Amino acid sequence: MSFTYTQAKVLSIIPHVTGCFSVAGSSCIIYEVLSDFKTKWRKPYHRLLFGMACYDVVCSIAFGLSTWPIPRGSPGVYAPLGTVGTCTAQGFFVQASIAVPLYNLCLSIYYLLKVKFSVNERIIRRKYETWMHVFIMFLAFGTAFVGLGMGWYHDSTLWCWFNGSPKGCKQSWRNDGVTTCEQGDNTQIFRWAFYYAWLWFAIAGTMLNMFLLWRAVKKEEKNSVRWTMNYMSASQFGGGIPHRQGSGASSRSSLQFVMSSIRRLGSARPSLDADADADAEGDGELDSEFADNTAAAPSSSAPNRRAASQGQSKNRLSNMVMWQAFRYVLAFWLTWLFGS
Repeated sequence: MSFTYTQAKVLSIIPHVTGCFSVAGSSCIIYEVLSDFKTKWRKPYHRLLFGMACYDVVCSIAFGLSTWPIPRGSPGVYAPLGTVGTCTAQGFFVQASIAVPLYNLCLSIYYLLKVKFSVNERIIRRKYETWMHVFIMFLAFGTAFVGLGMGWYHDSTLWCWFNGSPKGCKQSWRNDGVTTCEQGDNTQIFRWAFYYAWLWFAIAGTMLNMFLLWRAVKKEEKNSVRWTMNYMSASQFGGGIPHRQGSGASSRSSLQFVMSSIRRLGSARPSLDADADADAEGDGELDSEFADNTAAAPSSSAPNRRAASQGQSKNRLSNMVMWQAFRYVLAFWLTWLFGS
């Protein structure tokens, strides 16, 4: 793809700015985890965040350098200042950046395991978390080293990545099996096989997980409202108090974790973290709301008013999850839709 001089200049400068913001944000996440290491390092959630932030710092630097590492004199490139070596190094870490969307997918899996399936931290750590880290590291660095060994990292106009050399050469898969590339033949295929396919797998998986998370909260919300209405009805007419399957404390604990998870999801893009004070505040708000919804029986003089209030507020949590999940996924789309 060719750009005008003005377009090439603008597209070269923008990553310098956005890269700095990304490095700063991810560095804050790393600091937050390390500043309370003994407490936060025990939880899979914070270890997944820490892993994603570490990858993001390195890869944001690679993207933020933009066209500077491209060899001097490269045609159609604004401000190329590098050498073949700097171009290769940048391309390596650009390819390794596939780890970041995959970590986002793993975080969505973590939320789903906690909220929908009620899996505790110990089981997540033993059965799931280790494999998440191993898989991401293997895929990110495995594909990056393949590109390094095959000599695929060349000038790609906006940065160095998989590309044929010389730039603009005809690749055999589009030229009846004949290539004019000295290096990097068919690298466009490997862009999809090694990067874009996994990227959209992560986006689709995250969207599915967010939908299932919303469904789980919606179901719990409906059960809570149904129990509350039965409680009100039984109290109003002097009957016995109905009991939900499972304890009320268990239900409240589940909803508390949902609220805490919602807050974490809301801060995941761009800050990706929420401190313990925010979690505690969220839990306090939920305690108040839960107490309002499941308090002692209402007076018989105002059953309709309380029922109307229940009808108005019963979707509060699920709506909050829906919009937080929408914003969480929207960041993926805005970042990658046009680039891929």
